[in-house]
Amino acid sequence: MDVQQTLSIIEHQEQVLVFDAFDNHDALLLGMRLAEQVKESERPVAIRIYLGDVLVFQYTMQGKEEWHYGWAEKKCQMVKATGHSSYYVMLQHEASGMWQEFEKDETKAFACGGFPIQVEGRGMVGVVAISGLVDPHDHIEVVRVLSHMLGKDVPVFEA
Repeated sequence: MDVQQTLSIIEHQEQVLVFDAFDNHDALLLGMRLAEQVKESERPVAIRIYLGDVLVFQYTMQGKEEWHYGWAEKKCQMVKATGHSSYYVMLQHEASGMWQEFEKDETKAFACGGFPIQVEGRGMVGVVAISGLVDPHDHIEVVRVLSHMLGKDVPVFEA
């Protein structure tokens, strides 16, 4: 699959994976489901979920190094700055040089795993990010869990 096809799939994921409402309890459910989903990967991850600027969920699996929180945070900041998944931004940057303004910004990362939490009629209300899996599996796992939570089928590419 080429980059443009992957970008189209991610755009579709972002358009379809939209909640009717999302609150702190939903963040807890999302975080717990993500932790459960990835625990079989044998690669412990760090998970962060924001509602607005408030960190409402944070979890690190046993054996996860502290610096993965930094990566998860940088992915969250990239999504907040662009309104797109961090994987989408990374691919656009690699393919066309877009988002150059973030190249020297140490608070953001061109990496997979950050995804916007959107609510119908309100737009982006938060961000979810995981760090610790091999690219693009961070992104894939977030999309799988969101898809299951919302009961919405979206294409998921295989790495």
